[in-house]
Amino acid sequence: MKKLAMIVALLVSASISAIADDIVNRINDVAVSSSNPNVATPMEAPTSPEAINLHPAFFNGEVYLGNGVYYLQFPNGTPFGLYVYLSDPHFIYHIDLGYEYVIDANDAYHGIYAYDFATGAFCYTTPSIFPFFYDFSLNAWLYYLPGSHNPRWFFNLATGQWFPS
Repeated sequence: MKKLAMIVALLVSASISAIADDIVNRINDVAVSSSNPNVATPMEAPTSPEAINLHPAFFNGEVYLGNGVYYLQFPNGTPFGLYVYLSDPHFIYHIDLGYEYVIDANDAYHGIYAYDFATGAFCYTTPSIFPFFYDFSLNAWLYYLPGSHNPRWFFNLATGQWFPS
């Protein structure tokens, strides 16, 4: 597992800096004041195939439940859970994980890079390995305990320790 983590880190390290800069710039553009028209609000349900295709391949198979809420269960049966796209579809609010900024990794595994607002860390995951994440700030693979929130619980595979977030 350690070798896999090193390979993934090497493959994405060159592009993660550019992605991080872009995300930080976009985040800085989003206001925290409701008077700003860029403030994040729930997005309307997509009404065309073109709108649906704006979502990264990671979200293939998502089901719109109404009122802006989506549910996703991966082909292997693992639930991603409930979430809402915000006004910029890169921003989602996940019922358990909280606010995330997602970018399509454009890889063969339908992976995403996610900036987690609770930890300030960038992570990588795919539909076939979720609820495992690679956390770039810890340089470690983490297991997220599904359904945990407030606090969320993670297991660091490198240290063998559970920790709340």
